[in-house]
Amino acid sequence: MINEELFEESMNACKSVADKVEESDEDFTAIEVKMMVEEELGYGLDKKEMLVLALTFKHIDNVFAGEENDAISEMIYQ
Repeated sequence: MINEELFEESMNACKSVADKVEESDEDFTAIEVKMMVEEELGYGLDKKEMLVLALTFKHIDNVFAGEENDAISEMIYQ
């Protein structure tokens, strides 16, 4: 199960980015929002690394989207 501290860190970063997106008049793409979250977390990934990570996770989501049994995909996110 996810560590409570990591969960709180994630929630704080997402809330901060959501506030910034809400204040802006811009329409952000999913990758731009993910990059904003990464910047908020301060993990130091560059744009290329973020793109590779986002595309990889999207591919994993697509692979498991057709699965009738969600147990495998749930296992990946634990």
